[in-house]
Amino acid sequence: MDSQKKRSAEGKLLFVPAVRVSVGVLLISLLVLLTVGRLVEEAVSLDPREIGRDVVTLYEKRFAPLKGMKGVVGYITDADLQSRPEDVKAVQRFVLTQYALAPLIVLNIPQSRLVVGNFHEGAFDPKLPANQGFVVLLNFGDVVLLRNEAVP
Repeated sequence: MDSQKKRSAEGKLLFVPAVRVSVGVLLISLLVLLTVGRLVEEAVSLDPREIGRDVVTLYEKRFAPLKGMKGVVGYITDADLQSRPEDVKAVQRFVLTQYALAPLIVLNIPQSRLVVGNFHEGAFDPKLPANQGFVVLLNFGDVVLLRNEAVP
């Protein structure tokens, strides 16, 4: 009888366990090669000119002057997150602001002594009724650091 094959009691041809293991290893190796091939294909298609131009990196650069602050700050923006929490873009901007300023804790409330302003529609305008009581400490155009005079 062939050393690679055995017959069962019913006469069916069975494979020796060593053959099954070899086939399993071969199949797993094939899957690994396909996965690595896809990763290599993605790496080759990467455009080096796009490095550093992704949304998160650009967002971090906007907040670079405030990086290194510690503690807790409030947050205001030109979008109304309090009454429109379903505004996905505004929520995304808030979360990216938290990420960019970490380990500084950014809370979605303007009732803090220090407040970070994140504006996309225009610059912070202290003359608007909603913005009264804030003193601009640092102004970087669309990003500002404010002191809330209403909070002791």
